[in-house]
Amino acid sequence: MNKSRLVLLLVLTLLAPQNFSQEVFDVDQLNWQKAFANEAIAMEKRYGVKFDPDWKPLVVFKIPDDIAPQLRGDFVAQYYPETQSFIISPAKKAAVDQLVVKHELVHALVDQISRRIGNGMLPDVSKNSQLEFDMLVGRALVSEGMASYFQYKDDLYYPKDAKGGEGWLPQSFGDFLWRNRDFLYHGGHWLVAPIINKCGEQGIVYLIKHPLRFQNDDVRTAALEYQRVALKKLSRKKCS
Repeated sequence: MNKSRLVLLLVLTLLAPQNFSQEVFDVDQLNWQKAFANEAIAMEKRYGVKFDPDWKPLVVFKIPDDIAPQLRGDFVAQYYPETQSFIISPAKKAAVDQLVVKHELVHALVDQISRRIGNGMLPDVSKNSQLEFDMLVGRALVSEGMASYFQYKDDLYYPKDAKGGEGWLPQSFGDFLWRNRDFLYHGGHWLVAPIINKCGEQGIVYLIKHPLRFQNDDVRTAALEYQRVALKKLSRKKCS
């Protein structure tokens, strides 16, 4: 697979800023915004994480202009750190999808934590051109892993094999897993779950501060070592 095309697939969630200015909200927008706000409160109670107290989720229904034509039909939702807001596919407008709410809300949470610790907006797509291929993939893997972790944390019906295993992660450029974007979600879930389980929000801080790097298209070996080192370091900390 051509790496430039692969990067396009991997950074679908890292698109350019969109204009969210709007004064009048319709009923569907209000329903989605209420769902995001309520889930944020629920996450704080369940998991001990903290959203910015003055943040109010804003939702716009559209397909982002910069999504390639062949991918537009697959678009569901997107969190935009530039505006700290969400774009939802018009096809999802009429009925709130709680799994989508949970997943995208985690991207907002991680962005807010990143800003609070002085790491800045996450992701900052203006810096994408400065990042190596493995850094883009590593960032997407950790990001989607965290979102999937919370999205399915309390879902007893989520298939256990989809919750992870290093077998989801490619080991070479010829590995067929590179052709399946699901490795970001399932492999990422496996990577981050024990780290967040161990230290909660402090685990998220660790994941933000320590980018995953790999060589020779071998994500699996690097991820195994990353997880081992993270758990060792966090075991020395007093996690609240």
